[in-house]
Order: sequence, then C-alpha cells, then structure tokens
Amino acid sequence: MEPMARAANWGRAWTLEGSKVIIALIWLGLCVAIGLFANSRGRDTLDWFLIGFLFSPFLAFVFLVVLPSEPASFEAEAIYKGTPYRKHERWAA
Repeated sequence: MEPMARAANWGRAWTLEGSKVIIALIWLGLCVAIGLFANSRGRDTLDWFLIGFLFSPFLAFVFLVVLPSEPASFEAEAIYKGTPYRKHERWAA
C-alpha cells in the first residue's frame, strides 16, 4: 500500500471516530446545561441531567420550559432572610 493511500485511510477513520467523540461531548455538555437550567428553576439537577442523558437534552428542555418553576424551599428562604430555621418545628416547645 502506498503512503498516500495509507494516509487517506487513516484520515477517514480518524474523522469518523472523531465525530463520534465530538457528538458525545456535545451531548454531555447539553445534559449538563439542562441540569443547571433545572436547578435554576427549582428542580433537581441530577434527575434532570439523567433525563436529558437517557432520552434527549432537547426533550428535557421542552419539559422544563412547560413545567412551572418550583418555589424556593422554606429552608432556603429562612437562611436568606437571616431567621433561624428549625427542622422539626412541631416538636419544638
């Protein structure tokens, strides 16, 4: 086999494998972005990352946009306002 033919075959195989890696990295990046977007809307980051990874980041994005945002939790509001937070208020005297 001539050196030029070998170089042409190597380039074609590298391009095919390289494109698979690039697509996988883009897919993971989009899943991370979905997780961060879900977190900003009051949803669980890891759950939405996995939904995006297993099904589709685009489908997960559509669901996140359609679903209403979750309100901030009581604990986060109490810490933000500087008031003490008691985890078990019904047992507190």
